[in-house]
Amino acid sequence: MEDGIWTYSLDDIWTGLTDCYGRLAEDVKEKYDTVITSLAAIGFSGMMHGYMAFDKDGELLVPFRTWRNTITGEAAAALTKEFSFNIPQRWSIAHLYQAILNGEEHVGNISYFTTLAGYIHWKLTGEKVLGVGEASGMFPIDAKTRDYNQTMIDKFDALVAPKGYPWKLREILPKVLVAGEAAGTLSAEGAKLLDKSGNLSAGIPLCPPEGDAGTGMAATNSVAVRTGNVSAGTSVFAMVVLEEDLKNVHEELDMVTTPSGDTVAMVHCNNCTSDLNAWVGLFKEFAEAFGMKPDMNELFGTLYRKALEGDKDCGGLLAYNYFSGEPVTGLNEGRPLFVRRPDAHFTLANFMRSHLYASLATLKIGLDILLKEEKVKVDRIYGHGGLFKTKGVGQGILAAAMDAPVAVMETAGEGGPWGMALLASYMVHKAEGETLELRKAGAISDSILIFAMESTDEGRITIDLVNGKIYLYPIVGMQDVIFNFGEPRLVANSIDDFFDNLVVLDGHKAIPAIEEIEEGQTETAGVMPELSDCSASLTKEDIKNFEVELNVKIPAGMKNFYLKFNGGMPSPYCYQPQDEDLDRVEINAFFPIKERTNAFETIEVIAKDIWSRNLMPCNLLPFAMDSGGNYYALNLKNKKIYYYLTDEWDENASREYNFETNTRYIAQSFNYFINHFIEEEE
Repeated sequence: MEDGIWTYSLDDIWTGLTDCYGRLAEDVKEKYDTVITSLAAIGFSGMMHGYMAFDKDGELLVPFRTWRNTITGEAAAALTKEFSFNIPQRWSIAHLYQAILNGEEHVGNISYFTTLAGYIHWKLTGEKVLGVGEASGMFPIDAKTRDYNQTMIDKFDALVAPKGYPWKLREILPKVLVAGEAAGTLSAEGAKLLDKSGNLSAGIPLCPPEGDAGTGMAATNSVAVRTGNVSAGTSVFAMVVLEEDLKNVHEELDMVTTPSGDTVAMVHCNNCTSDLNAWVGLFKEFAEAFGMKPDMNELFGTLYRKALEGDKDCGGLLAYNYFSGEPVTGLNEGRPLFVRRPDAHFTLANFMRSHLYASLATLKIGLDILLKEEKVKVDRIYGHGGLFKTKGVGQGILAAAMDAPVAVMETAGEGGPWGMALLASYMVHKAEGETLELRKAGAISDSILIFAMESTDEGRITIDLVNGKIYLYPIVGMQDVIFNFGEPRLVANSIDDFFDNLVVLDGHKAIPAIEEIEEGQTETAGVMPELSDCSASLTKEDIKNFEVELNVKIPAGMKNFYLKFNGGMPSPYCYQPQDEDLDRVEINAFFPIKERTNAFETIEVIAKDIWSRNLMPCNLLPFAMDSGGNYYALNLKNKKIYYYLTDEWDENASREYNFETNTRYIAQSFNYFINHFIEEEE
């Protein structure tokens, strides 16, 4: 906050963006040994609303005023009355009109105003556009035209005409685009802005920029009528796609749209987890004072789960989480507060429960108006955002607030970015005449979300929002513009597993390794083995520490397996390599990640020993062995599995020759390897 205004400097914006992209590029290089030079598509999602006004030279006229400001009450009330349509304080048009009412000099010099996502998109492409969902938080949208409401634009122009400004409202607003429409390409200047390394090339297509509300809807498959989602993080908002218009205008309800322009009722609250996070930070500081270094994910999870032990009434404790002003309850400035009576049941469980309840209390006010007063029907609600990362906790509290079941996806903590990636993918892969709703609706299932297509265009790659697994649905026909799909085939057990098992062909083109068998290889039915004589169970933090210590990244399928079995003896213990030239092999034991078993050291100890003596290439990570002392290893570059022979070393040949000849390909991924063990032949 600066001078009473919630803001970000342009330097902060670009530093954050380039740092984010830089870390993405580093991650891809680390995981896939690939330098990003081009992408199929890019999309940008950001905080909705706010006010970024520019002159004819593209210079920012006043500091960025974010959605969090509650300084536009006079303007919001006046425009709501003028339009007979609720204009919340955070909307861009409320900020513009408040600047007019305040007599701010910069208004006459405005050539363009937009949101954060619109600004980034403009600077990277030169295109002054917005996705319709994001645009609906600037100015009301006409659901029939999927564009700004012209009647209201005319009313606004008439309202400000006496001021004599050299612009009309539509002239300074971004152009509205719907999901799937092309929104320009990355310019040479934009590529340099985004990628400081200079590796990224120009010409990459961009989809329309959206706000985190719209991308959350895409991420949770909540774009059809009678569906909804709740995003809970710094702010919290609930979105419900309407069958029909509301009966009345409510200050507590925003009327926005899906990324394809359908009407949505939104309950948006400025405050959610900021004050809660501050308290968790205090517990972190307490732990550090005792010499502990708590993992923040573990700390959040522990405290959130503790809340489930609290009294239903929180033991008489009260928390007010107003880190900033809150229009829903008429509070202009932030006043976070925790109070209790002397006889209150003051425990850690009740303390955490009261703060979790507080994070959704204001939301419930709006939801009661929407669901009880307006009697809007909702078939399903999905939760996403940071509040839902701890399984069962945020979900249960939201269900209590809504008095309705709430589902949470595997991607719960990544709703916005994941949804933006889906919208970018949709722009690239959509069929002619296909809408976002048709792609996501009844052709498959309400819980199945399409996010990519097979390279041959004979199927669609999907995520099951209930179990988080990835499936390939083959296309078996078409009716009008709706595909008919055949029986699905499991591709990966999680979205992480899917992306961890991408393979690179032709040196640059990444395609999913969806259990396809390459030419000359054998497909074998099989099972995942059960392991005995395992070491103590692992946590995700244990695996993270292991990766840091060895400076490696292991695939999600391997992480999940080790969370179940920390080393041990497999049963069954045979595996048929995909390379037909190799006979079946036997796996005597998997090495543990932490704490040795009775017979075997940890992967870390074994790997460091072998690598230090230069007995195995350092890109091979040994994780198991047979009874003859030969190793099974993960190739850290391509994530394939190899059988490494130690008993065929040629002392007369070079080390490089031995490395090459002793390394035998056996599986396209750890996930494939571990799911294709077979019984020993009689």
